[in-house]
Amino acid sequence: MKSGNIFKERPIKLNDSVLINAMEKIVKQVVANEKFHLDFYRNDLKEMETCRIFAWYVYDCGTHFIPLNDLDAVRSFQKEWLSTMSELKEKKKPKEPNRLYVCNADKGELKRVLGFEEGNFLEHLQAV
Repeated sequence: MKSGNIFKERPIKLNDSVLINAMEKIVKQVVANEKFHLDFYRNDLKEMETCRIFAWYVYDCGTHFIPLNDLDAVRSFQKEWLSTMSELKEKKKPKEPNRLYVCNADKGELKRVLGFEEGNFLEHLQAV
């Protein structure tokens, strides 16, 4: 008989449920339209199953999951998202400012990164 896990889904640890509840609360506060909440429920929670330490960007139109073990993804986020942020600020003011967090799902930690819009994202991550 082959040994292995008989469960198809990974059990949610206590830390996961605490972290997911905190993330869900943020999504409901920041993401303007409920239809954009799917970003979180469909994509981010699935990504958390394989990537346990990540940056998580929340803005009025959804969320963006950035695996911190993928330097290309981090650089891409800085280049494609953060570099255009000043242009977006001039066009509209969201009801709630964009937010960036560093999360550790194994520890159930969610840390907000302040002032990430200015300067180098990688430098800010090292300071967290």
